[in-house]
Parts: sequence; structure tokens; C-alpha cells
Amino acid sequence: MSAARAARAFIETAIKDHNVVVFSKTTCSFSILAKRILSEVGVQEMQVYEIERREDGREIQVRNIYGKDSNAAKQLFWIVCAIHKIPLT
Repeated sequence: MSAARAARAFIETAIKDHNVVVFSKTTCSFSILAKRILSEVGVQEMQVYEIERREDGREIQVRNIYGKDSNAAKQLFWIVCAIHKIPLT
């Protein structure tokens, strides 16, 4: 299995297994804000993956799975998808 496919499988499994999943970077201001907002609105069971701390973090990034550059809007879209169990297309 290619690294991109393995990353996609990991992401889909994480979303399936948890009610709220955040794929984050510790230094990303949008990631920090998203985690803070989710905590402030009472999300208690939130699974956070700090992707730069993972060996496969580079593959998890949006640009490697979808062939496009990553940006904050897409990262926040991932959070919404994870919360609402929207399948990745």
C-alpha cells in the first residue's frame, strides 16, 4: 500500500472510530483556535492527532492525499467532516 493510501486509511479509520477528530499542527494558529473552540463549546471526547509529531504526518497532510496545497480552510473542513462523519471523497 502506498504511503498516501495508508494515510488515507488511517484518517478514515480515525474519523470512524471517534466522534470528534482533529488533525492538527501544534504551531498552526487555526488548529490552536479550532481545538480551543471545540473545548469551549464542551466537546469532551476529542481525539487530536498532532501530525508533525507522527512519522506519517507528512502523508496525512491534505496536499499529499488530494494532490493540492494544504491551507487552513481545508484543515478546518477536515475537522467538520470528522465531527459530522462525512466520508472523504
